[in-house]
Amino acid sequence: MGDTKSEMEGHSLTARAFDCDVDEEELAAQERESAAGLTQKTFIRSASRLGTRGWVVLFLVVVIALTLLLIRPTSMVSVPGPAMEVNLNIVHHSHRRHHKHHAHVRRRRRRSAFYITEDNHHLRCPGSISMKGHGILSLLNAGDVAENGTFGVNVTDKQQISARMGGRTYLAESCGHGLVHHTQYAAIKFMGKSLQWTVDVSAAKCGCNAAFYLVAMHQNRFVGKCHDFYCDANQVCGVHCAEVDLMEANQHAFRSTLHSKFDGAGKAGGFGGGLRSFMPGQYKPNGRCIDTRRPFHVRVHIVEHGMIVKLFQFKHCLLHYKVKGYSKMGPVREALRHGMTPVMSYWNSPDMGWLDGGVCKKEHIKSCGETVKLWSLKVIDFKK
Repeated sequence: MGDTKSEMEGHSLTARAFDCDVDEEELAAQERESAAGLTQKTFIRSASRLGTRGWVVLFLVVVIALTLLLIRPTSMVSVPGPAMEVNLNIVHHSHRRHHKHHAHVRRRRRRSAFYITEDNHHLRCPGSISMKGHGILSLLNAGDVAENGTFGVNVTDKQQISARMGGRTYLAESCGHGLVHHTQYAAIKFMGKSLQWTVDVSAAKCGCNAAFYLVAMHQNRFVGKCHDFYCDANQVCGVHCAEVDLMEANQHAFRSTLHSKFDGAGKAGGFGGGLRSFMPGQYKPNGRCIDTRRPFHVRVHIVEHGMIVKLFQFKHCLLHYKVKGYSKMGPVREALRHGMTPVMSYWNSPDMGWLDGGVCKKEHIKSCGETVKLWSLKVIDFKK
């Protein structure tokens, strides 16, 4: 009987649903109310099962969602303007946080260059010289101070570059008051040229190094630890660049080396430190060919495959050697074509065996003389 009654009620509902006089909107509303009631009962039953721990988790989820909604608008700045300066600053600092490591690297390398003032101008800019084949060049002394409290390099009345122990100077197109900039340094295109000078290394004993070389300073935009844009292959001031050592010498050794940007060892030729381009007795104090107690002349031909180095003092004797076969000559060649900056320095070390090992029994750095000198610089086209 119960089943029959239920069937009759079901047929009655069906009949009402298909009756043309029944209001369809009223029927739909009743169905929505029924569904809402069912959903509410389901939610209440689910919530009762959550317990204390469940409510805590749900609360934390809601808090995190609201926090994200509040933060997100500050990072969606699209049109800058006076009224949006605060939001722009927030975005900027957020960007810095996301790139903390890269910003640290940039801050580490963004050091300030030294400033030439009225008080230090005579020390930073000691004078100028004439390089035949190029013109007048100013000396711009290094940013790091020499051990004796001066800036180490001067120009004599005879147009000689006189370097004291610990001194280093760069040849520049200008040297005046203001902040030093890398574009001040000379960028001389030495590829296919011959560079010649006269040098006096009589003061440079074992353990001393009178150096004249080329580096890609003009193109270097990083100030470096020395605050003057200096760079070389051994990263002395914290910045790498291509380097051509025309001369590293003392009374007993002479060396020339090609260095690509990251090759501190390079490819070398000369005499001393395992190199034997000369015969023993030809280059030394009272030597048969070069008497290093007196000035002598150096000529370096810079060619596609490397360097040809010639030393002469007396008409009857010429020492020469080639530095070639360097596997990394390509980047060095490119640097020479773009233009490199001549540098002169004078320094000492108890670990100078790489230069004068085998020709010096011991490094006598305390016996290094006060100055070495270089003059009569000229650059001419190379003629075979």
